Amino acid sequence: MRLLVINPPLKQNEAIRQSKLNDYEGGTRTSRVSRYTIVNVDAIKAKTDLMEAKYLKDFNSDQVAEDVLTSYYDIILQREEIALEKKELEYIQLKTDNAKKQYDLGLISYLDYDEMMDDLETQIYLVEELNLNMTSAMLDFEFLIGEDIPAEFVFEDEINIDFELFAETDLEYERALANSWDVYKAKQSYEFSQGEFEVVAEYYREEDKEYKEAYLNMKSAEYDYRDTMGDFELKYAQLSNSLDILIQKIKLYEGYYDIAKDEYAINQTKYDLGLISNQDLFEKEVEIAQAKYDFDEIIVDYNKTVLEINDYTDYMIETYQ
Repeated sequence: MRLLVINPPLKQNEAIRQSKLNDYEGGTRTSRVSRYTIVNVDAIKAKTDLMEAKYLKDFNSDQVAEDVLTSYYDIILQREEIALEKKELEYIQLKTDNAKKQYDLGLISYLDYDEMMDDLETQIYLVEELNLNMTSAMLDFEFLIGEDIPAEFVFEDEINIDFELFAETDLEYERALANSWDVYKAKQSYEFSQGEFEVVAEYYREEDKEYKEAYLNMKSAEYDYRDTMGDFELKYAQLSNSLDILIQKIKLYEGYYDIAKDEYAINQTKYDLGLISNQDLFEKEVEIAQAKYDFDEIIVDYNKTVLEINDYTDYMIETYQ
């Protein structure tokens, strides 16, 4: 850091003041300001560097764990999507077979039958694509864990809420603010620049270059701190609102899933009584599979959002204090 310098010549009263300053610990005002600056800069920088190194170390290890868990969720959800689309494929195959019978009887045109064949072919390609995506997802998972998936490893059959629903107190503003690394760094920088300015202001006049530089540095740090706080408040609001919405969606889609199961039970009875065809009943099976997939997708979104919130609030700076 460049040392602060005195601009000569000094007026008589300033010279008297300067002589008094020189008596203080035997130093000039330049050395006094410089001594404060160097000691505080080195101390704060060393502390901040140490905290940041520890933060990044823990962040990286936690990030790997989060990536593994996220990949795990994706695999389970993709597996369910494949099951859904296979069920859809069976349904389209059944409709196509029935359309073939209708075409042979002259009840529908070849154009209608050919359209069903196109739908069937499209669905076959979709299932193949999803299987390829699953293979890729499994390879990504193996890369994250650093080895082939162990034979004894079992992916769960059901997607569950892996984290308890948050109460309001768990996401309160002050807790999140206290644990924000970015806000902490910006605040540290601002508070240091304030202290540095106060020392400079004691020994320099407003028209001095050193005073103006210290003032501008302080204002710059203040604006940076304000911007960081603004970003924090926006992100906090987005995460809180996102979680609130997902909690409501979980309840909503669980209701849709229950309705689909009830409708299937009703149609099963109708089928047993000969009131509807097997194609009609199979259509309800597809609707159940779709409702279950939609419900599980919301749960996965919720779990991932909780992980993101954990990133935002649990990489706590007090861990390193």
